[in-house]
Order: sequence, then structure tokens, then C-alpha cells
Amino acid sequence: SKECCPIWPGDNSSCGEVSGRGVCQDVIPSNSPVGAQFPFSGIDDRENWPIVFYNRTCQCQGNFTGYNCGECRFEY
Repeated sequence: SKECCPIWPGDNSSCGEVSGRGVCQDVIPSNSPVGAQFPFSGIDDRENWPIVFYNRTCQCQGNFTGYNCGECRFEY
């Protein structure tokens, strides 16, 4: 699968969902036009990040951040 929703060890749930840290959701790609900084259209994976690799990721809530919502946002 192309899912990146790891377990947060604090509550053993995906993205810390049980503790209200985040949820595993579908990635919604941007419809913004690609700028001139991407001269390798269709070749460079960065232009379609993260959907090239993942279609579901942790979406952190509140003041949480990180790949598994296991960290506090800056200044919190």
C-alpha cells in the first residue's frame, strides 16, 4: 500500500488517533500550477510530492506534528 500512517507508541494507535493527535487521511494533491522552478516536468518526483509515494498520511491536529504526530509544533 502507499499508506504512511505509523503507530504512535504513546497510545499504540495510527497517528496517535486515540489521543487526538491526528488521523490517517487520503492525501489531497494541490491543483496549483507547477512553476518555472520545476523544469523537469514529469521527471522529478518532487513536483508531485507526496502522492508519488503515498496516498494516505497522518494529518496532525492541534499543536502536534511529525510523521506520526508524535511531536509538538514549534513553540508549543
